[in-house]
Amino acid sequence: MGRGKWPYPWLISLHFWLVVAGFAVYFLALTIGGWLQGLALLDASRPFMESVTLTIPYLEACSLGGALMTLGHLVFALHFFLMGWRFGPRRLGAAPLGAGGFRAKAAAEGTL
Repeated sequence: MGRGKWPYPWLISLHFWLVVAGFAVYFLALTIGGWLQGLALLDASRPFMESVTLTIPYLEACSLGGALMTLGHLVFALHFFLMGWRFGPRRLGAAPLGAGGFRAKAAAEGTL
């Protein structure tokens, strides 16, 4: 790709937020489900299978979080493919700054 802008910056943002949301759902579901299962296991009068069935909604939420992370990684793979095969906006060189380029512009503004 070289120096320059990303061809699809919104895909980078989409990848990031899908993975962050998926990780957050995954983390919260496992934390809450594990905590509740641990509390159920501390009670000797409750059968073991009750502590297992208690976690099912949280395991389903983990599936949702995992699906969000997978979707985010698929977006990453798509963006990687698009960059590797040079799809996207075509750039014909550096952005024009006028006669003389950057140094001439900086000298004219007195910032050089």
